[in-house]
This record gives sequence, C-alpha cells and structure tokens, in this order.
Amino acid sequence: LYARTRLGYLFYQRQVKKARERYPHGHSSPQPCCFPGVKILPIPVLSNNYSYLVIDTDSGRAAVVDPSDPLAVQAAIEEEGVMLEAIFCTHKHWDHSGRS
Repeated sequence: LYARTRLGYLFYQRQVKKARERYPHGHSSPQPCCFPGVKILPIPVLSNNYSYLVIDTDSGRAAVVDPSDPLAVQAAIEEEGVMLEAIFCTHKHWDHSGRS
C-alpha cells in the first residue's frame, strides 16, 4: 500500500479526506522553532503526522519537508507569505510524500 500503486493512492485519498473532516484545523497546534535566520514551522497533517515548512527569514524563501497534504502545506505557505523554492520527501510512503 505504501508504494506508488493505484490502491495506495486510493488509500491515501481516503485518509486525507477523513483527517480533514475530523481535524479541520489540524490535529494539534505546534509552535514554530526559530533560530537566527531560520524558522521551522511544523504543519499538522493527517491524523498524527507533520510536514515542515523551513523558512529562510532573511529572504522569505522556504522549503517543505514531507508535504503529504498539499492543502495544509499551501495554507501554511500563504499564511507565512513565503515563496516555496524546494520540496523534500524523506521517503515514498503516502503519509510522507502524498501526491508529490
């Protein structure tokens, strides 16, 4: 199920839909970690996972790690007002890579 199969994709779609219905604002309210020049924003996705928006605070450019729910990630990008420059997927399981 975790590879790029039709069944895996259907399972992914179902899980995203269920999580969005159950947690319309995310499953938690994590706080960002800030360092000189860098802000790391955890983005709650699905029912128990996170994507991460890593922001270069000097340039306003960002990268996202494991964007499994594109709507949640896009909302965070828009809220932070940053320009997405890169997407990193740590591995190909649907709960980390989603449709990327």
